[in-house]
Amino acid sequence: MQRYTFKLIDGFKGKGKNVESTGIVDNRLLSFVTKNVSDEGVLFKSNKINNNGKPIYRTPYREAEYKGLTITYTENDNYRVKGSIHKYYNDGLHNYNDFSEIICKTTIVKLCKEFQIDPREFILENLEIGINFLPPIKTNCILDLCYFHSTKPFESKYDNKSGRYIQSVHSQYIIKIYNKALQYSSKGYKIEEDIMRFEIKFIVMEKLNNLGIYTLADLLEFDFSRFKSLLIKEWCKVFFFDKRVMNMDSFNQRYASIIYWKELLQRNSKSAYYKHRRKLNEYTLEN
Repeated sequence: MQRYTFKLIDGFKGKGKNVESTGIVDNRLLSFVTKNVSDEGVLFKSNKINNNGKPIYRTPYREAEYKGLTITYTENDNYRVKGSIHKYYNDGLHNYNDFSEIICKTTIVKLCKEFQIDPREFILENLEIGINFLPPIKTNCILDLCYFHSTKPFESKYDNKSGRYIQSVHSQYIIKIYNKALQYSSKGYKIEEDIMRFEIKFIVMEKLNNLGIYTLADLLEFDFSRFKSLLIKEWCKVFFFDKRVMNMDSFNQRYASIIYWKELLQRNSKSAYYKHRRKLNEYTLEN
């Protein structure tokens, strides 16, 4: 059985200058609407005021949706593209199937050609890397038992028949784990196996800049296999309580409670938190 589906790059956001040098503005594939302006041509006010106490108006921009992407540009000729490169590959329909490095890079090249974007001039602002895989146990069982990423607790973003998704928010990135199969089964797709996704969403590009990734051109030149160690490193920071191997005596009953671990952290006792995490890890490995 193929247990891993190749899907490292998905969501991205980036910007470029001089939209007139691209094929965006007059592209027949794009239906633009004007934002931050009323039908009468009046600018919308922001919640801010200037030094004279007068309201600051929002900057008008043009926006179009296309195959899982949102494309915008402003009067000063700056433009942005954001969305799912995987959905773009699938004509905006879904992003649960295989999406290898070769297919991803070919899709990026297609995007740049379709809208005449110079990848060397397109600066990446956000990027998601992750993997879809067939888990050894049910995805929801795993999500139930992921307590923390490092010392940041996982929070449930949604949990219903349409999907199950938890995340842990850090200053530069967000760890996201979710039930990919449930997400698309609820939309009518026939998915017979569990698919779990583990993902790092970089909201600040510093870590990826350190790897030499600044632009789309850099991403095209990058060896995606180098993301493997990064994903494993972040997964190893996940506090996963594997209750299947636990003899639920008083020792493990205490460790099974997320409240216990949160209280350790609330007492500013990270040393005690990590000490007991090591004990739990040792017990898990022994069993």
